[in-house]
Amino acid sequence: MIEQPDKNVDHIYSIYNAYIQDLRLTEHFKLRLRLGGYLMHHKNKHHYNSGFSKSLKPALDNAYFNTRANAAIIEPNIQLTYTQATDWGKWRVTSDLNYLIGRVYSGSKAIVGATPEGVRLNNGVKLHFDIHNNPFDAESIYLNLQRTDMHGDMTNSFQTDHFYTMGLGILFDTHKFKDLVKNMGVGLNLNVGTSLSGGSIVFYFNEF
Repeated sequence: MIEQPDKNVDHIYSIYNAYIQDLRLTEHFKLRLRLGGYLMHHKNKHHYNSGFSKSLKPALDNAYFNTRANAAIIEPNIQLTYTQATDWGKWRVTSDLNYLIGRVYSGSKAIVGATPEGVRLNNGVKLHFDIHNNPFDAESIYLNLQRTDMHGDMTNSFQTDHFYTMGLGILFDTHKFKDLVKNMGVGLNLNVGTSLSGGSIVFYFNEF
């Protein structure tokens, strides 16, 4: 008889709010200060299907599996950008430093009181190529490359202390709705170098 593998499902729900202050330092440099906060709910559901995992259930249940947690997290952020226009479009270099600290205030007994903490530094470059003269009302094509360095509790989840993100997308002209959005776009991001490596489709509003 072939045993079925265990099934593990995680659900995470969060609410985020932030105060942002943009400061124009020079024609090319801009500084952004942000203070954000999360309220998060995590629920794990684990099905012990094999005989071996069932034998470990008393030790693992409500400690590592089948847990609930509610956490509050504060995340201050500082971002410095340099933007330069060219005859083919524009490019931007960004350095983005994030610090987070939180506390699990309710949930499974083994988790309550935990204090997640971490630092994340994003350094990247983004290129925008103007393509206004085309039949699709497209504004520009963009390319971006970013390296993320991490310290603290995040390194265990990602199984690394750094990873790379590459992106490709297109922005569309929204001049008919100029009062609402400057542009809209769609793109594809690829994450490389972590346990969660993969791709994602992203949608943009007021990009660049």
